[in-house]
Amino acid sequence: YKLENFTFNYQAGEELNVTLFSDGIPSFAPPVEAIKFKKAIKVDMKFRTCQVGEIILEDGRCQKCKPEFWLPNPTENDPGPCLECDSEKMICRGGNDVGPRKGYWRLNSTSNIVVECDNEDACLGNDPDAEELDPVG
Repeated sequence: YKLENFTFNYQAGEELNVTLFSDGIPSFAPPVEAIKFKKAIKVDMKFRTCQVGEIILEDGRCQKCKPEFWLPNPTENDPGPCLECDSEKMICRGGNDVGPRKGYWRLNSTSNIVVECDNEDACLGNDPDAEELDPVG
């Protein structure tokens, strides 16, 4: 017996218990007249919370912030919204892939304040072509 293309969408961070009944599920116990065996599979699911860089939608799904947008001061299951990135100061590739440009810095990886450096050479920022961005700079 095989289930294919089976998808559950549910509230982020919640749990769901599902029982699937089928005549195609074999019973391994010997048949006893007085007992009726249920041919079922019980599935307990725990759905992940929205990650940093994702917002929770009204239907409970998580959506990653699009490129050129970011989520300042993110929290778990953050309702958002994703804000437009200040492309003069920051590089925002979507989700949590955010960092300051050369000549700018921020206190930590979740700070929404991006400051120009007094000494531009001291703030290396991020190479827009780098595989991963330094969130602080």
